[in-house]
Amino acid sequence: MADGTQEKAYLAEHFTTGCILRGKIKDLEEIKRQIIEMYVETGCLRMIKPIYSQRSLLIVGESELQSQSQS
Repeated sequence: MADGTQEKAYLAEHFTTGCILRGKIKDLEEIKRQIIEMYVETGCLRMIKPIYSQRSLLIVGESELQSQSQS
């Protein structure tokens, strides 16, 4: 700017992330409480309703997924 001050530009980015945790419900609730205190209440993150399930979850890489689909 002409008077020597600099104008600050702020960027906004939207992304979705998730945490997959396994453990006792009591422990998971404590982790959720800590995440809310540290990030949600300070405005860093917005939390949607957590989902609990007893089903197994398998996480594979792209190469493993491709090799399974070719079989």
